[in-house]
Amino acid sequence: ERKRDFARTVAPKLDSGLLVVTPSASDPTAWSSAKHGSTGDMSKEVVDAAFEEFSVWLKAELTKLKKSATEGLCERVVDLVSVTEGFKFATENQVPPFFPQIKFILVLGSEGQVRVIWTAYITNDPKPNMSCTPYILKLVSDDLNSETVAGEDPGLQELTGLGLPACDHPERMGWGRTTRP
Repeated sequence: ERKRDFARTVAPKLDSGLLVVTPSASDPTAWSSAKHGSTGDMSKEVVDAAFEEFSVWLKAELTKLKKSATEGLCERVVDLVSVTEGFKFATENQVPPFFPQIKFILVLGSEGQVRVIWTAYITNDPKPNMSCTPYILKLVSDDLNSETVAGEDPGLQELTGLGLPACDHPERMGWGRTTRP
């Protein structure tokens, strides 16, 4: 199911859900699958083709940095570019699972680090057709290309200390704990 979420996220469309930052391209650039089928086609073939295309691209980018991918790297990235992490955060922190305008940012570091950043608006009072909120949530993964993470479920960690009201002052929104244990 996470591969299907990934394929939906990288389907060619006006507003791509996956942005990429690399040492040679510091401005976030949209990444979408060139081999993606017609809009809405999420057949196994389309999903597998999007994953394979991404795997080839990611390994090529790491090769440019004279680095290699650890075993299972592409799978770990794809696992985090899905709706699962947002729902996990909402459940663990007792907030409504409503996140308008989710964006995933894949960051490749000059030393071969690979991280996923998940950003979304967040609110404790969801309303129909809401496209933004006064709060932004940012979660970031550990280095997914490290040997220590290769055998684990890396998950996403909350970015704190960034002046984000939802993270720094959860009581303003009537929430309890908003950091992972």
